[in-house]
Amino acid sequence: MLLIEQGMIHPMTGAAWQGDLLVENGRILRMEKRVDPTTQELETVLDARGLHIWPGLLDANTQLGLTEENPQRADPADAAFAQAAAAGVTVVEVCPASGTPAPRRCALWQTGSAPRRLDKPGALLYPMEGMTEEQLRSALTDARAQGRRVKLQAGSEAELTLALRLWKDDGGAMTLEHRAPTTAMTEEIARSGMPVIVGVARKRGEGSAYSLAARLMKLGATVAMSTDHPTARIHHLPLCAGLCLRYGVEEQAAMAAVTCNAARAMGLEEEWGTLAPGMRADLVLLDGSPLRLATAVRYTFIGGQKAYER
Repeated sequence: MLLIEQGMIHPMTGAAWQGDLLVENGRILRMEKRVDPTTQELETVLDARGLHIWPGLLDANTQLGLTEENPQRADPADAAFAQAAAAGVTVVEVCPASGTPAPRRCALWQTGSAPRRLDKPGALLYPMEGMTEEQLRSALTDARAQGRRVKLQAGSEAELTLALRLWKDDGGAMTLEHRAPTTAMTEEIARSGMPVIVGVARKRGEGSAYSLAARLMKLGATVAMSTDHPTARIHHLPLCAGLCLRYGVEEQAAMAAVTCNAARAMGLEEEWGTLAPGMRADLVLLDGSPLRLATAVRYTFIGGQKAYER
């Protein structure tokens, strides 16, 4: 068992509070104001006074481990997996680069110096450009039969409209990847409830990815922020979320974009993205807010095991 004592716990389901967090077999066992260490068979006790405990961060669209020689399957020897853990990023979705035929088969990975592909299947990514509504509906039916999520990559306002119509009709395991060079339709996207990924590789248009993400956040949309690594480096994920603060969003909303909302966009919300008993013990301990440039990661735990220590 691992006992983390007296850190400031940020559960993402309510206000932060100071207390103890007990981990067993890779999952959070208890979260209490005080856990008596004499009542537990502890392997490790970590004094977290002065530190902030957050869920491990998640990046919903990356190309970690992909190369020109192998653009579809990630190489776990890529040093960026360890760099991710050092920045508190514990789970990523790796999606093949543009030019790969649709559907692009994404894969979910845990990071660290010994990264591991998750058993849960990743999404099927469909760039909507050139696809008819009939083809997209057929793709959604096929994905549902395989038990896989679908990412619809929309690059125009017309594609955004179609994606929302498909979501209204089918719903379920579907995510919008916003690539359109427009900030129109933000109210419609927010009202729909469809999870939306905003990546830094979004086309240039009326505003930056950060202003678009902030506008959607302020409207109550379920927004996941992505680095599109290597467009932005994976260890800059918290800074990408932090840049949304410049456009007037609250820190909790920006953090949701790399924790609970990202988990929902990746189909992982039942086990990742929040801190609660029963959730995976992917944790990042920092000396301040992850969204601030001066903040340092002190520890990262993946499945209750230390993956990084400063």
